[in-house]
Amino acid sequence: CSSDLRFRGSPPEPGFVRRWIRSLREHADPRVRELPIVVRPHPQRLAEWEGIDLAREFTGVHVFGSTPLDPAARADYFDSMYHAAVVIGLNTSALIESAIVDRPVYTILLPEFLENQEGTLHFQYLLRVGDGFLHTSRTFEEHAAQLLDGLAGTTGKRNRGFVEAFIRPGGLGEAATPRFADAVEGTAARSEEHTSEL
Repeated sequence: CSSDLRFRGSPPEPGFVRRWIRSLREHADPRVRELPIVVRPHPQRLAEWEGIDLAREFTGVHVFGSTPLDPAARADYFDSMYHAAVVIGLNTSALIESAIVDRPVYTILLPEFLENQEGTLHFQYLLRVGDGFLHTSRTFEEHAAQLLDGLAGTTGKRNRGFVEAFIRPGGLGEAATPRFADAVEGTAARSEEHTSEL
């Protein structure tokens, strides 16, 4: 699920998630129809999910996960992406993190989420940087066809270009922490130089 962007008119997500699951469970192809699903509500939106039990409504659906702040919760978060065949989201950092662990990543661009997806600057990066890694569809039918390609391994590799351009522009083999520290120290040094000139 996605972060809380209700200031941009984001509707509650359980209704969408139910429609999405129903579309998969009614699909003609058993690879889509019987796909095990893990739903991870975003920590900012847990109130929307109170009293909702998707596991009772649908077979093969589990709601799982907590705020990844402690080591166990972070491990669960990582494992839920790393061991997934595909990852689907609306607008969340989990899309980027799934690209980092090289999973096929999908979203559905529906009118009710326009402002929270295509209407945000950062979402455009997911679509364009490194030729974009995010597989998009505008209908549930198109989405299911993309999932079939992803499950079959025929989607094609799109994550690496994004990761190299956006996440690790210094190179995949170069540690990011020293580069970050150098940037902070360089900024501080320039600030001190500017202050002494005044």
